[in-house]
Order: sequence, then structure tokens, then C-alpha cells
Amino acid sequence: MTPPFSLDETCQPFWLTGNIRTVIQAEKPGAEPESLEIQWQENKASPGRFCPLVPFVEGNKLSPRLVTDDDVPDTCISRAEYKDIKQ
Repeated sequence: MTPPFSLDETCQPFWLTGNIRTVIQAEKPGAEPESLEIQWQENKASPGRFCPLVPFVEGNKLSPRLVTDDDVPDTCISRAEYKDIKQ
């Protein structure tokens, strides 16, 4: 089954924008781009490091996945950086 949308992620430093530019195309033509807020989660394997939960297409829904420094170097942020973006 083909999902009723597609996901187009723009490569931007997560901590600069606080959002991932995401395009969700509905079955109807002319769907508008949507910005999804990044959710952050502390990495249990690296306490004190916060990693983004990035939306991925899984089947016919969006599912967040934790992206760590092992996946993409320098993606995670420190506790101090996390506190700065949450203010």
C-alpha cells in the first residue's frame, strides 16, 4: 500500500532551526509544505546528550525515530544547548 503522503527532509542543522522542513503531500494535488517541530530526547546510551526524534515514513504513517551521533555525526546536543533552545 502506498502512503497518502511523502516525506522530504531538508538537511539543516537541527539546533539552528528547531524545525525540520517536511513536505507532506496528500492525495490531493497542491498540498502545502508543513514544518514539524523537532522533539528532543535524552540518549540513554550517552547521558547528558539530547538527540532529535525525526519523523520518517513507515507504511502509511509518520513515525519518529531517534537520530544519534552514531547515525549522523554531531547531531546530538549537550544539556546546556538543550536548555537554551527550550527557553
